[in-house]
Amino acid sequence: MKEEDEKEEWTSAQRRTRSERQLTRSPEEEPEWDVSCAFVANAASSIKLKVLKSRTAQNKENESRGAQMESTEDMKRRGESLTAQGIQMFEQGQYNQAVDMFTEAMSWDPNDHRFYGNRSYCYWCLEQYSSALTDAQRSIQLAPHWPKGHFRKGCALMGLKRYSEAEQAMEQVLRLDPSCREASSKLFACRVLQLVAMGFEEEQSKHLLDKFNTIQAVVNSPEAKTRKTTSQQEHHGGCRSLWVGNVNVEVTEQDLKDLFRW
Repeated sequence: MKEEDEKEEWTSAQRRTRSERQLTRSPEEEPEWDVSCAFVANAASSIKLKVLKSRTAQNKENESRGAQMESTEDMKRRGESLTAQGIQMFEQGQYNQAVDMFTEAMSWDPNDHRFYGNRSYCYWCLEQYSSALTDAQRSIQLAPHWPKGHFRKGCALMGLKRYSEAEQAMEQVLRLDPSCREASSKLFACRVLQLVAMGFEEEQSKHLLDKFNTIQAVVNSPEAKTRKTTSQQEHHGGCRSLWVGNVNVEVTEQDLKDLFRW
């Protein structure tokens, strides 16, 4: 009986020792996950599924982006092809047909500033200056530093006889491209036309601009002031001759003086 009691006491002591060891076990001694465990297997399966879905979504996004880029390139190529046809028509003097080609090109690539510049030139050749100005302004919105857009704007404004605004447009062309001779020529013409509108003779305007360069300098020049004085004198003291018809030999000079005295 005593031996059995001792054996049972020893077994209880062993149990307490094992329990204490389990409570005091360090993290390093923790058992590893059993990968055959159902919980771990389900977690791993869930992670794999998420990774697979993420890769599939990314692949679809890449495919969509690639298709979109390819579509955009196709649209640009189509627009350029139509533009080439429009240029050929323009060179043949078929301005209305060229307008149609450039308009269709815009439907394929509406953000290409060159299409608007080309169509503006066609409208200018057709003397449709308001439409030419609208297209030129649109090309400038798309490409503010494109000299030709400002040149087209200046030409359209000249057609509309808005010479002061045209002068500013041509000055902007030369700021962007100082070597543009055509803009220099148009700028000079704008200034001549402004002086002519002020009452100067065309040749005189050219001479004064060659000497003083700007409209303001010409207007303030001694030559312009002298011309203004002479013009006023001619206006007030012009021709003093008077022709009277149906006068017979019986009418004397005194009769005429008396007639026109009042």
